Amino acid sequence: MNDVSPDLDVPINLYRDVLRLRPRGHPDHPFTLLSLGIALAARFQRRHDEADDAEGRSLLSQVLDVALADSYPWEHVLLDHLGVLFCIQFHCLGRLGDPDRAISMLEVVLQFTSNDHPDKPSWLNDLGGLLSTRYERLGDAVDLDRSISLYEEAVQFARDGHPDEPLWLNNLGDSLSIRFQRFGDVADLERSISLFEDAVQLTPERHPDKQLRLINLGGSLFARHERFGDIIDLNKSISLFEDAVKFTPDGHPDKRLWLNNLGDSLYSRYERFGDVTDLQKSISLFEDALKLTPDGHPDKPSQLNNLGDSLSTRFQRLGDVADLERSISLLKDAVQLTPDGHPDKPSWLKYLGDSLSARYKHFGDVTDLERLILLREDAVQLTPDGHPDKPSLLIGFGNSLSTRYEHFGDVTDLGKSVSLFEDAVQLTPDGHPDKPSRLNNLGHSLSTRYKHFGDVTDLERSVSLFEDAVQLTPDGHPDKPSRLNNLTSSLATRYERFGEVADLEKSISLLEDAVQLTPDGHPDKASRLNSLGQTLSTRYRRFGDITDLERSISLGEDAMRLTPDWHPKKPLRLINLAHSLSTHYQRFGDITDLERSISLMDDAVQFTADGHPDKPTWLNHLGNSFSTRYQRFGDVTDLERSIYLFEKAMQFTPNRHPNKPLRLNNLGNSLSTRYTHFRDVADLERSISLFEDAVQLTPDGHPKKPLWLNNLGDTLATRYRRSRDVTDLQKSISLFEDAVQSTPDGHPDKPFWLNNLSHLLSTRYERFEDIVDLERSISLGEDAIQFTPDGHPDKPSLLNTLSLSLLHRFQRSGDLSSSDLSRAILYSSRAARSPTGPAVRRFDASQIWTRGVRHLGHDAHSLLDAYTVTFDLLPQLAWIGLSLHDRYHQLLRAADCARDAAATALEVHTPALAVEWLEQGRSIVWGQFSQLRTPVDDLRPAYLELAAQFERVSRELEHASARDRAPVGEFAAHSNVNVGALEKEAGKYHTLALSRERLLSEIRAAPGFERFLLPKTIKQLSSLAHSGPVVFLNASKYRCDALVVMAGSEDVVHVPLSNTNYDEVAGMQLRLNDLLRLKGRDMPSDDSDRGARVKGMTPDDVFSSILPYLWEKVISPILEVLSLSDGKLPRIFWCPTGPFSFLPIHAAGLYSKSNPGPKLSDFAISSYIPTMSALELPPQEDLEATSSRNIRLLVVPQPSTDGQAYLSGVQGEIEMIRKSASSSPFVSFQDADGTVEDVLSKMMDTDWVHFACHGTQDRTNPYDSGFLLAHGKRLKLPDVARLSRPHGGLAFLSACHTATGDEQLSEEAIHIAAGMLLAGYRGVIATIWSIMDNDAPRVTEDVYKSLFSDGQVPDSRQAAEALHDAIERLRDSGASFLSWVP
Repeated sequence: MNDVSPDLDVPINLYRDVLRLRPRGHPDHPFTLLSLGIALAARFQRRHDEADDAEGRSLLSQVLDVALADSYPWEHVLLDHLGVLFCIQFHCLGRLGDPDRAISMLEVVLQFTSNDHPDKPSWLNDLGGLLSTRYERLGDAVDLDRSISLYEEAVQFARDGHPDEPLWLNNLGDSLSIRFQRFGDVADLERSISLFEDAVQLTPERHPDKQLRLINLGGSLFARHERFGDIIDLNKSISLFEDAVKFTPDGHPDKRLWLNNLGDSLYSRYERFGDVTDLQKSISLFEDALKLTPDGHPDKPSQLNNLGDSLSTRFQRLGDVADLERSISLLKDAVQLTPDGHPDKPSWLKYLGDSLSARYKHFGDVTDLERLILLREDAVQLTPDGHPDKPSLLIGFGNSLSTRYEHFGDVTDLGKSVSLFEDAVQLTPDGHPDKPSRLNNLGHSLSTRYKHFGDVTDLERSVSLFEDAVQLTPDGHPDKPSRLNNLTSSLATRYERFGEVADLEKSISLLEDAVQLTPDGHPDKASRLNSLGQTLSTRYRRFGDITDLERSISLGEDAMRLTPDWHPKKPLRLINLAHSLSTHYQRFGDITDLERSISLMDDAVQFTADGHPDKPTWLNHLGNSFSTRYQRFGDVTDLERSIYLFEKAMQFTPNRHPNKPLRLNNLGNSLSTRYTHFRDVADLERSISLFEDAVQLTPDGHPKKPLWLNNLGDTLATRYRRSRDVTDLQKSISLFEDAVQSTPDGHPDKPFWLNNLSHLLSTRYERFEDIVDLERSISLGEDAIQFTPDGHPDKPSLLNTLSLSLLHRFQRSGDLSSSDLSRAILYSSRAARSPTGPAVRRFDASQIWTRGVRHLGHDAHSLLDAYTVTFDLLPQLAWIGLSLHDRYHQLLRAADCARDAAATALEVHTPALAVEWLEQGRSIVWGQFSQLRTPVDDLRPAYLELAAQFERVSRELEHASARDRAPVGEFAAHSNVNVGALEKEAGKYHTLALSRERLLSEIRAAPGFERFLLPKTIKQLSSLAHSGPVVFLNASKYRCDALVVMAGSEDVVHVPLSNTNYDEVAGMQLRLNDLLRLKGRDMPSDDSDRGARVKGMTPDDVFSSILPYLWEKVISPILEVLSLSDGKLPRIFWCPTGPFSFLPIHAAGLYSKSNPGPKLSDFAISSYIPTMSALELPPQEDLEATSSRNIRLLVVPQPSTDGQAYLSGVQGEIEMIRKSASSSPFVSFQDADGTVEDVLSKMMDTDWVHFACHGTQDRTNPYDSGFLLAHGKRLKLPDVARLSRPHGGLAFLSACHTATGDEQLSEEAIHIAAGMLLAGYRGVIATIWSIMDNDAPRVTEDVYKSLFSDGQVPDSRQAAEALHDAIERLRDSGASFLSWVP
């Protein structure tokens, strides 16, 4: 718009000319002075020229002097005009003295004006306007009330048909509307609407004020909509505003005002229904209004503010940061253009603070937070007490302090915010339309303070305030759903504290109403769906109704779908949906749910910038999800990830933050768990310290205090089990007692505190045998079970605790007639068969079950049932989705399982079942590797696509399965390591395992493939004994037996080894271990009393006791059953278990020098196999190809850079191999440079391999066993196992400890020889302990001479016979037992 102030120069010059013609004393001289003064004031308003202002004020002062003179006849008219002018100056220029002078003038006028004077109503109206204006500036309600009274008098004195009656009706309506906004009296609002309607009706269509009166009526209808939520009022107000705009020509000075009002009403309708069209149109209208408002216009800041606020809203809806930045820029301009002291300055400061708050919530920049606090504080200080806007500004200031509390946890901010909200509520009279909103804010801050301090008074008061806010909000009001939502939040919090189901049910009911009242498309719809979903999830955790959980997930999905990625609440909704999916996983065990849960939480972290106040929260949640997955599968990588994430969350959490105890607790939990895995006492001590800090930082009565007490008690109990310090035990029980007492009945956590206390009392009973502890333990365990619904994922753990206590009481009494034993069996069997809960807990339950049944002494068939369930759990315990380390760690729990199960099967005379269980329950990890390589030739013709998918997934899984997956925590400190990439790799690995399980289910559902890759039956196993009988040597603590499997026979030969027992066999193993350690031929053992059992004995003494024992008590009974025929020595494949695995079965015999007797090697050639599956033959074409081609022999000598002692015999051994190989035209010789990479590459390209270097059996991580190669690197067992060689061949391992294995996992064959079999070598020559450097070349020479001597293509299947002969020659040469036995 162009500046029209030049037009004022003409009338000003004319007035100056007229003034010269009307000197002082002329009757019109005062009116001319007044006209000139008014024109100068108008030009000053345009140009801000101080000379105009000074001259105008001087002229008006002269007029005032004349008007106050008693002799002037027109003093009333003159005073009235002056009063109006002073009012204009005050309103436009903010001069406080002007309205006071104007009011005084008009009061004088009215004092001398009779009631019948025709101008009386006009002057009453003018004085009412002045008082109304002063009210707007100072907020004195006396002025407002007096203004209304004067307007009422003006209307009363007006004669019907008076042309100004619509004006006076309008002004009275306006003041009543203002009083309604101040005090909330609906009668004022209703009367204002009626007056505005009359004013509009009395105003002709073409009257210049028609549009203004339409606007005023629309404004009051709009206010009534805001009070009662009647959409008819809102739509009618919009229609009136549209009419006002439509009938106002372009260029009209008020056009911008009508555009602004229409924009406001459309903005409100957007807030009600969420229709973005309304928001976009309101912004467009605000843009137009701003363009029509010239720079310097007093309304410019208001227009800037409205547009800025609406752009901020559009940012919150659509996420365009450009809107937010422009909003802040416009609002800054509004503040800068408004002088200090201006009545609107506080409002502009508030709106600028709102946009800075939005930017802080989006980016988390604390600078924005601190600045918005300063702005809101200034707004409060600039607003005088009693001003109607004071309460709303107090609310804004309180909200910003509450936000800073949430960021930094400073309780001072929280306390001050509560105080500010209290003041705002107190300053808001009952009936005021904003009263519910302010009650709501106070309720929220009290709820927050409760969560910090746990003071129930705050909680109860917050519920009461939210209830009042809801009650004061009429149905249909646009804020009704949000206030229902807030009330449900406090009710849910109270439920969490007291466990009162009525609170939970009411919360759900109110949330259902809130969702129903929120129209589709509304920006808050997602928030209310999310809240309802979370509350339903809470009810599921209480009652276990799956319908609640399923609906919770569905609502969470809807909420997430409705929330765009940029939305600041997106991470929260991702987290909440992830929690529901995690709960669903815990109920049904579907790992897909858990994997998606982790993915969603990871997305929440990725969506949140570093430095954002919510980042630690999301890191904490993600850490919890990895901890959950660790509990399911035992993957230590997940545990390390959780610790890493908890550490990061802690790092970003200030000491005073209310969530500090929670994060201390979570980190303590993961460290405690890591201690149980690795037994590093530093983890245990730190976890105790963290729990102690969490307890100390949490006041009594806080709802989380029982959890912290429980966890501290649990870690102290763990330390007791390590140190046996009774102080820890007693303190732990005391903490559990406190946790139980602090938790009300009905609380969902109560059963777990009862269970933990029960467990510790049982532990104390074991220490002191006080029956009172045991009785109380059982009672508490029964309560825990009773309060926990079936299907709850923790139910198996609770059943286990009670089962153990009942077993203790049975063992104390020995009374078979009591119900203790039967109940223990019942509860543990229920836990083992549970479809939910971690596999570890269910496997533990199966062990308790077997223990209980054994106490019955005569129910072997029940034992078979228990073991059947146990074997079903083994694949879950050592899930293929875990790393090697974690699978082996989990299998420690099952160390005796297969042997004891086989012993049970033999008790009921089912030796075939015993063999099937020994095959199924041993070398589980190698079996998984082998299955990944199983060809699908039978499947492919019928199901080509399914076979292709299965092959692809198995191939990818195999490649990842043997790969070392280092824990995140080990790399967190290194900047060059991408932790996210490590997490995604592990997630991909788990996904592959899940995909394979799904494909297996599909395949087994296909006709003819029902047993695809299921454990082999005895019929299948017997076909593997094609090269000689397979003999299982089973050593169980219950009995020792041999089981012989013959080719083509499903009748397993059972040979009871009744003359030996487990203790004797284990004793022989320990004596052999002691001997080897003393002689430097170390074998793994946990026994610390090194050498005590062989003190004073020579090696010959030890072997002379062990080998005859094996012959007489073990081998001889087996050979009698086998009835081996004379002639060529047959082969026997030994499959030893338990301590048999570490004894030289092949060397059993009578070796007395004075009276030698029979020995096993006289009757058979011995070989060892980890499982019968190792004997599975490759396809016939592979055998033919291998037997018809030349042999490529790879030799790996000791590298000079291996960092180990020099092996002097290696060079001679290598030369001998060269010489032997050169004698055969079918053998080509290849060297390796000794690097891991070169050796692995050449192993793939050659047929045979010979290692002549140092080997090692790693005691700490047995799967890291291997060969020591160049540059100090190790060719590890997983490296070898990952090879998939198609061409068989021989692996000659002329190195130490290549077939030793791990004593704790005797059934898993964790040694390099087994790895060679898995890699595809058909035969392996290995050592069970260290060998002498000068013995290895002799044996090597004899073996190769035998294999290369007949002029034919060497056959690796003859290696066993060649080795047998070589050892015989070595023994016959007078070599010691230590030389030839290994």
